[in-house]
Amino acid sequence: MKQLCKLLIRLALRRQATDIHLEQRADDLIVSLRTDNGLEILDQDIFHIDFLEYLKFISGMDLCSPYKPQSTEFSIDVFGENIECRFSLMNTDSVQTGVIRLLHTSRHFKLGDLCSNKEAIARLERMAETERGLIIACGPTGSGKSTTIHAMLNEILEHHAWKIVTLEDPIEIHEPDMVQIQVNEARGITYENSIAELLRHDPDLLFFGECRNAYTAKMTLRASLTGHVVYTTLHCGSGIECLYRLMDLGIDSAQLKTVLKGIIVCRLVRSNERKECIYELWNEEDIEKLFENKDGADPGLSFETCLSQTENAAH
Repeated sequence: MKQLCKLLIRLALRRQATDIHLEQRADDLIVSLRTDNGLEILDQDIFHIDFLEYLKFISGMDLCSPYKPQSTEFSIDVFGENIECRFSLMNTDSVQTGVIRLLHTSRHFKLGDLCSNKEAIARLERMAETERGLIIACGPTGSGKSTTIHAMLNEILEHHAWKIVTLEDPIEIHEPDMVQIQVNEARGITYENSIAELLRHDPDLLFFGECRNAYTAKMTLRASLTGHVVYTTLHCGSGIECLYRLMDLGIDSAQLKTVLKGIIVCRLVRSNERKECIYELWNEEDIEKLFENKDGADPGLSFETCLSQTENAAH
């Protein structure tokens, strides 16, 4: 089973997949890879239902609670490199589905590695100079939110001797110059009980891996109101949706207007034979207009402009 697991991870890495989908239907196991071309089903006959059981075992899942949704982690050596994986599982009476997310924990990016658009990079660099307030990266799963933030944090550390503390679930990119805390519910380390504690550790900048519920949103706002620089991510598709989503989570709009310094909306595209981030970027001035006219304000840099400039640069 271990060799089969290595084989599957190796194939996923070669095809530059971000996720491996495993779906049990009756006595069959359907295996798919999430690539730039969408979800690609593998034509295979070597992975069977017992492979799911092996993944549960190596990731330390609670085998006594088969119907409880679970998300755990495991690591495996492939090509002499330790590959970190997050394994999520859901089970019903008719279907069992699991997803392996490949975490590129050893890769360190600079902003220029993510995007070739010079205007986008310059705007992100200026945003990284923020000394107080809240910056939010938005987008769907796998759009480059966390990677962009990590690149910005490394940009900050090149110019400031700051103490950066992160709270992530999971830690997707290990940073030796930051204090990174992994959410671990079994040990009592959750977003709910850890955010307030982190404020007592004298950080210059806090990164909360995900603004996932009303409590996390309110504590993120509270941290930014105390004079800290705070970064977080949010699952939404635009700057306007970001405001509506936060207000839906119970955030006071007047307080949010006071601290919100930047919104970064991310998308991944294929450009010049490589993956590249394009951005919708809202700086403080753009956000002020957004609050005044939510349906009529425009970002400082739109997806269309960013993509057009990127394609022109490629040619």
